Amino acid sequence: MTGRHHVIACSAIVALVGVSGCSLFPPRQAGERPAQQAETRLAQAPTLSNSSGPAAPAAPGERPAEVPPSSAATPLSPEPVPVSLRGARAPAWNVGDQWSFRWESREGQGEYTWTVARTETLDGAAHYVVKTGAREIYFRARDLATSLETRAGVPEIRHTPPRMSFSWPLTPGTMWRQAITELKGPDAERADRTIAWTIEREERITVGAGEFDTLKIVARHDHHKSQVMYEMWYAPEAKQWVRLKEHFPSGVRYREMTDLELEG
Repeated sequence: MTGRHHVIACSAIVALVGVSGCSLFPPRQAGERPAQQAETRLAQAPTLSNSSGPAAPAAPGERPAEVPPSSAATPLSPEPVPVSLRGARAPAWNVGDQWSFRWESREGQGEYTWTVARTETLDGAAHYVVKTGAREIYFRARDLATSLETRAGVPEIRHTPPRMSFSWPLTPGTMWRQAITELKGPDAERADRTIAWTIEREERITVGAGEFDTLKIVARHDHHKSQVMYEMWYAPEAKQWVRLKEHFPSGVRYREMTDLELEG
């Protein structure tokens, strides 16, 4: 269409519908790329501010520039972050919390259950007392370090200081080392031991009790590069380890959680 004919057509449209102004280019459909002439016009329009304040007004007689919609206007929902990625803190157990396990080794296989029976003060510190059959295990409440194990009320194993199997908050790459004295048996046979732990990585695993985000912790004799004592997969959601692989001279014993009931 020539310029003269376009002006006539625009005048007719103005007269009919009462619009003010007439563009040389048809209106752009949603999602359509502007024509080259529109791009030129946009480049010549006043520059818009990137600040949070209002844009500068257009010059008199000049159409404001159209700003293409920004992808930032529609924020994306972040992916859920597993609890283990946020640095797990020492859990609070409740009387009645219960975890069931199965074990298997060259010697056979079996099942057992841990139940938080009560709380008790030992050596001036609050402890959870976990009962399994005739055995009771004393976990220091603030960090789950193990202080004492008894069978039918008779001390069987005592750790001085309490053995720190966890270093809270749990973070991959954390390493710690502890020298302890272990008194074992009715005669309190003494053994001085040093254990080194490393939180190797985060890992999602499936056991009988379900699927869990875990932190894999490896314990070694004496130092971080020595022989492995055990590999533990701790699940913050379960407030407990859900898989344990223990290394003995006679072979490996596997343990995993099959069920759990938490009071709170």
